[in-house]
Amino acid sequence: MRALAVLAAAVALALPAAALGAKPVRTYAGQSSTGTDVGFKLSGGYVRGFAIGYEARCDDGETLRGTFRFKPAKVTDGRWSVNGPGSGRLPDGRATASKLRLSGELTGRRAKGAFSITTQMAKPGGDGVATCRSGRVTWKASRP
Repeated sequence: MRALAVLAAAVALALPAAALGAKPVRTYAGQSSTGTDVGFKLSGGYVRGFAIGYEARCDDGETLRGTFRFKPAKVTDGRWSVNGPGSGRLPDGRATASKLRLSGELTGRRAKGAFSITTQMAKPGGDGVATCRSGRVTWKASRP
């Protein structure tokens, strides 16, 4: 009888996490309407590691390119959104201050949404401030 209890415990330990009630991690990948990569993971009711490449045109003629990574966002009824400030530093050391918006919707194995960013930064040489805008960028992603 003791051998049967040990065997049952060993089988329970060998079960995958999903069988024990843990939520699986689902990975999504896709592209934006501007052709940049989009990716994130869905785990425990949160979108985690959402990253999107972007291009923003600046009022001084410069073009700002980069990838923005978002903090985890709670999914409610298949939807999530992140709005607010962001900050960063350009490769040349200039600081940036951004306002961003991200929204998303999950339907089965597919996800879609929109992103926009407005960034202000010092112009090269410190001669004033440039404002850069991505405009509204849509995105689509799916699970393999």
